[in-house]
Amino acid sequence: DGAVEVFHDNSKKLETTSTGINVTGAINVNGAALSSEPEITLNASGAVTAGKTMMINSDGTTSQIAATISAANPIVWDTSFEYDTGASGNPDESCLAIDPINKRILFVYNNSDNGTGHARAGSIAVDGTVTWGSETTINQNTGGGWRSVSCCFMFNSSGNSRFALGYLRQAGSYAYPTARMVSVDSGRAITTSNEASLGSVQFSLIGTSVTYHETENKLVWMGTKHSNGRMQFGVADVSTTNTTTVFDAPSGTGSGSFSDLADVDNNGQGGRFNVTKGSHHSVYDPDTEQIISIIYNVSIGGIVASAIKIVGSTFTVYDQTTISTQTPQGGNSVQYDKSVDKFVFQYSTSSGLKARAATVSSSGVFTFGTEIVVTSSSVYGVNNSLTSTQNGYFSSMFQDTGSKLGAKLMTLSGTSLTVGTTAYGNGNGLNGEIECAVYDPTTDQVYGFIQRNVGPKIVRNSTTTTTTTADKYIGIANNSASNGQSVAVRTFGGTNSNQSSLTTGSLYYIQKDGTLSTSVDSPSVEAGIALSATKLLIK
Repeated sequence: DGAVEVFHDNSKKLETTSTGINVTGAINVNGAALSSEPEITLNASGAVTAGKTMMINSDGTTSQIAATISAANPIVWDTSFEYDTGASGNPDESCLAIDPINKRILFVYNNSDNGTGHARAGSIAVDGTVTWGSETTINQNTGGGWRSVSCCFMFNSSGNSRFALGYLRQAGSYAYPTARMVSVDSGRAITTSNEASLGSVQFSLIGTSVTYHETENKLVWMGTKHSNGRMQFGVADVSTTNTTTVFDAPSGTGSGSFSDLADVDNNGQGGRFNVTKGSHHSVYDPDTEQIISIIYNVSIGGIVASAIKIVGSTFTVYDQTTISTQTPQGGNSVQYDKSVDKFVFQYSTSSGLKARAATVSSSGVFTFGTEIVVTSSSVYGVNNSLTSTQNGYFSSMFQDTGSKLGAKLMTLSGTSLTVGTTAYGNGNGLNGEIECAVYDPTTDQVYGFIQRNVGPKIVRNSTTTTTTTADKYIGIANNSASNGQSVAVRTFGGTNSNQSSLTTGSLYYIQKDGTLSTSVDSPSVEAGIALSATKLLIK
């Protein structure tokens, strides 16, 4: 019939047809199966995992698409991002907190015109754009406004973001320590628990700090006693349900009370943390499971660091370590970088804004690096903030000469700090007084709230720059390989079945780090369309 047939062990493997040939089984070239899909074979430069997006190198080898993060010197202000809070009156006594899991931001502030507390919540997109919800009144001014507001992210439960809020309820020249829990849902709606009093002890109007102890699931509140200026703290258990333990989750009907406030004391040294000027701040160290604080100790006239260990219902306050003997001007802060397990302490003095890095042992012993000058310009001491980017960089924002809003990047190496050049937010109304700031790891952005001559604004800057090889995309690796081995790269029009959790029919884009997402990144590079949960049609 005009055909030629070739058999192996009486099984037909090849035959000629009027249009070509027909093969039963696989065609191998040099021992490897020849794909019927469009693909190219290249040598790997570096290890390659099947299913990863690939690029072509100048030497003809192929590598996985990746992102490189480097310090931005100077810090880059995003003049296209400026959020007018739309708040009535003159917002003051504010704080910002981020839920990096659900990508939500909480802004809490006191309307200084009438002492009413308000909050707004926002959803953060992949590109850093924030969609804000409506203003929520947390409490009315019934006998005293808010002072020294502090807030922190705790955890998410059933898709809701849980934050802790601590503040002072003003009553004349003193105040009472108070706290609430705040819940934010996917629609940016805010729910708060009843106001929980920490007791009837009178506190000075000079600062609070709330910190979440992740291991013990406890909230630590710190403040300054009015009668003697001593630092005191209280510890509350936190419930993830509406069952009251010590501090109830938001339910609208729950109530809570803190444990008895205790002097930050050790070995009979009562009042050794005699505090003033509101200059204390705390963070949680997940490695040593301690609360780390920076405090102005009036007894020595300088700045000290302290660690508090909490285990169950017991606590230990370790001996203080002197950071600086210079008289502070206020606005002290401490931040922790989990990527390098280090702390940076920032404090304002009459000779400028200073900083030191440190490590801490599990028994509260600090080892400090050399002090550096962040800026020696005329700084309004209270108005500065410090945020950690969790990758060895720290952002310092401050109010400089002429009410300019300045920012610098500090780079950490061991316990040594180097500081970059000042970047001023001169455009788009970025001058003003910085009140608080927070870092969002999902967008690698620092959000800050500014006040005064430009009105209430939330602004944003970048401490790092990210470069990517996504624009060199050629396809997806169809096999894993070590450095120098051959990689079959399925290219445009082919398919790859090494994926997982794809949404069928959705268009996927390559992110800066080479991963796939239905969200557009910059640059915008299409990877392909999902044919199933595991299979991608490459574009």
